[in-house]
Amino acid sequence: MSSKQRPASQSKKVSGFSEERLHRFAPAVDVSETSEHYFVRVNLPGVKPDKINLKIHGQTLLLEGVKPRPKLDGEETYLLLERSFGSFTRSVSFPLPIVEEKTEATFSQGVLTVSLPKTKKRKRVSIKTEQGEKE
Repeated sequence: MSSKQRPASQSKKVSGFSEERLHRFAPAVDVSETSEHYFVRVNLPGVKPDKINLKIHGQTLLLEGVKPRPKLDGEETYLLLERSFGSFTRSVSFPLPIVEEKTEATFSQGVLTVSLPKTKKRKRVSIKTEQGEKE
């Protein structure tokens, strides 16, 4: 019996079911550091590596991707679906600049690990103060 055919009384027997929950996914992120690197670890079970996009903008790592909706076989329908799926975006900003060209990412057992080398160079910016209008 499909969910469209299921009597309302039967559907209400399963508590916690919310259509709103089905399309949100925010992967858990851990950030750590050593004196030389930042490390970002992201739990992405069920996500294929080719569905993950990493970008670096200045001192910020941007992670985007898609976790597919779990599929059922045959006539099986969900009564309760708590596993999250859908598009996701996470960003992590770092206090020190990153060496972009030496950043590496690996994906193993559902965990994405990004190694971001720190640079020792901090940009110094001088700001010239100009005379404003006289009062």
